[in-house]
Amino acid sequence: MKALLSNVFMLDADVVTYVRDGKQALDQVRQNLERCSQIDYQPITLLMLDFNMPHLDGLQVIHLVKELCRSTDETECPKFLMHTSNQENAFRKRCQGHKVDFFAEKPIKEERLAKVLL
Repeated sequence: MKALLSNVFMLDADVVTYVRDGKQALDQVRQNLERCSQIDYQPITLLMLDFNMPHLDGLQVIHLVKELCRSTDETECPKFLMHTSNQENAFRKRCQGHKVDFFAEKPIKEERLAKVLL
């Protein structure tokens, strides 16, 4: 994913942050929201989550991020993309119930990611 974002979509480190697990993703969101009163604040607009992350799964991260956004002055939560190999309808409905905005199947296809990024 890192190579795809940097090589194909030309996104640099100032735009994309890479985390390995759900707890780390939540920490990044928390740190970002702590800066919301600063002049150079840039909200996180898209979180790409793997459902099967260590420590917290993707749906747990979404729930906790939404709680964090509600507890701050942030008016908009990020959009959520679930990166998963599970394509069962029941799984998708469960994710949609948690307000997952986009899905990207593993292995991710450039065309699908381009549609989401646009």
